[in-house]
Amino acid sequence: MPYNVKKQSCKQSDGESGEYTVVKKKKDNKTEKVSCHKTKEKAASSIRAKYVSETNETVKLSVALIRKIIKEEIKKFSSF
Repeated sequence: MPYNVKKQSCKQSDGESGEYTVVKKKKDNKTEKVSCHKTKEKAASSIRAKYVSETNETVKLSVALIRKIIKEEIKKFSSF
């Protein structure tokens, strides 16, 4: 996992202080500060959100399901 939570003092974007930093491990084994949070739970939630937005998963449909959907749609329009 390239993202980790580190306990260290930090400043949030709104100027408030936080205690947990989300860091991203780069290819050269260096880390980059990504975000700052008040609680460990919020930092972990931030990591989950980052993974979801990065994966960009698509729904996979089977060929049989696609054929079934097409046949149903053809029946709808042929009844007019």
